[in-house]
Amino acid sequence: MSKPLDEPLYPCRTPADRRRDVIALLTERPEISDRRAARIAVVGRELVRQVRRELVRKSLIQSHHALRRVGADGKIYTRLPRAREARP
Repeated sequence: MSKPLDEPLYPCRTPADRRRDVIALLTERPEISDRRAARIAVVGRELVRQVRRELVRKSLIQSHHALRRVGADGKIYTRLPRAREARP
């Protein structure tokens, strides 16, 4: 039995549902990249970036995962921390 043509293929998710999905994904697998998490959760990268920063700030995930990520291609990427510029 197929769906009627006017029925959406995927159920509609509210912004709260999308955010909850990203939070669940990042707490379970914090090492995956923002791009890969966005593809899995079917959301934008910007939402994943915002949620990741919020989780790190609240200490719900470790910040060292920001230095080592597993990309969408499955490779492990290491990023060196940026040196902070001295402010006058």
